[in-house]
Amino acid sequence: MNFMLSGTEKSKKLMIRKLITILVFVTLLGVIAFVVKKEIKDIPLETPPDSLQQTEITVRGRIICLLHKDTSGPQTTECALGFEDERGNKYGLSDSDSGYKNLSGVSQGKLVTLEGSFRPQKDSKYDSLGVIEVIRIVDSRPVKFETDYIGTADWPPQINLINKSFECVEAGSESGRAGKSERRVINGKEYCVTEVKEGAAGSMYTQYAYAREEDGKTLVLTFSLRMPQCGNYQDPEKSWCELEVDIFNPDEVVDRILDSGIWRIAAELKECLPKSDMASKDKCDELMKKIKDFEMCVGAGFSIQESQPRRCQLANGTQFTEE
Repeated sequence: MNFMLSGTEKSKKLMIRKLITILVFVTLLGVIAFVVKKEIKDIPLETPPDSLQQTEITVRGRIICLLHKDTSGPQTTECALGFEDERGNKYGLSDSDSGYKNLSGVSQGKLVTLEGSFRPQKDSKYDSLGVIEVIRIVDSRPVKFETDYIGTADWPPQINLINKSFECVEAGSESGRAGKSERRVINGKEYCVTEVKEGAAGSMYTQYAYAREEDGKTLVLTFSLRMPQCGNYQDPEKSWCELEVDIFNPDEVVDRILDSGIWRIAAELKECLPKSDMASKDKCDELMKKIKDFEMCVGAGFSIQESQPRRCQLANGTQFTEE
């Protein structure tokens, strides 16, 4: 016997089938989503080429204004403080000090050495490879005297860190055996400066000793200069010579040398160079890698070759030419 279903019963059965199909489909989608999510979560993340990991960096160059990448439209004077190294690479800058003490007052175009952390970063607005978070900034202008008549007699300078507290006793005279010592404030730092003068063979030689406090000890820089007897010249050279001697002041150059920190490298090299063990050799090799140019080479205490142009050679044979 065949039983025929009414139209209402057929509609109910069809509706139930549709509901079951939808439930199965939704359940299947949920299972697929769970599996995909788990697979994605379990995939190990790879470091992209422009990694955000920071690396320590010491680089020399100039403070610049970073320009916009897009120069097709109207341009404004807006720019970001940046840095261009000696190879032409450009970087954005940030300050590790919350008070912006490292970068405040730094003028554009100034030759400096930056120490800090570099983070590669794509910048859609400015032309740069990433950002350097500045920990320290050092004036990298040449540490030499731009003079025509005054010459160096004992140069590069000798730098020593003495294990005693800094003090300055103001006394004596420049022509005395011990010279004249006086306090001077140079770029906000207190120095004790001693000058000893003596004449020989038509020239006046002046020995200088600059001392200042460093880490609870006394940092001393010494050198000698040859001061000419301007009376031996005929005018107008006589007048030019007298003017140079009158306005000459080595304070700024000395302060830049000590602020550069090269003396720390020089002090450590003095300890490791005379030794022959592998640990000392490796230490010296790493220290010499930090020396990047002629001025740093001279500041580290290495000898100058009086060629044209002059050269300075490291203990490992690396040479730097004076620019």
